[in-house]
Amino acid sequence: MRISPLTLLFTAFVLSFSLISLPIYLWLEDQLGKAGVTYFIWGLFAVTPALMVILFARSGDPLQLIYPPLVFAGGVLFTLSPLYETAGERIHLVLFGGLGLFVCRDVRPERGWVSGIAAVLGYCMLIAIFDEVIQHFTPGRFGQAKDVLLGVLGGVWGILLYASYTGGQSETDEERAMQISQKQS
Repeated sequence: MRISPLTLLFTAFVLSFSLISLPIYLWLEDQLGKAGVTYFIWGLFAVTPALMVILFARSGDPLQLIYPPLVFAGGVLFTLSPLYETAGERIHLVLFGGLGLFVCRDVRPERGWVSGIAAVLGYCMLIAIFDEVIQHFTPGRFGQAKDVLLGVLGGVWGILLYASYTGGQSETDEERAMQISQKQS
């Protein structure tokens, strides 16, 4: 699997988020209160399906307007589970869901879907472990095995989002380049 620059950039964002999230969370909590932070995060969750519909409208397939927001809504409902004790933990689903989505684009179709899913989940687990190691050495933070699990579950959600958008079909770099050149002409 060759990791694209976009995926590497998003990976760097995920890893740097563990360093900056606590000060941001504390600032938001100071400004909005604990309940306000929760409502703020739910607001982000609420806006995303609308953005997905707008972004996916270009496909022309009406089912692709429905599936991604439904999968996204399923992920949001999953955050209501007892696994998530704080609003901050819900961010793991978003970050690692995005990471899984980006890594799915980098998996080559000739590898097969089982090895592709294993590669995506392996990458998400590796980054989740590294993220928790970073948190262990960050003042005021501590790493938790539970967060690694939540990161992997976020990766599963990213795979589902990718599959809902592409219909499970992966495309090669040549196909992507051809689509881009057709759009430009």
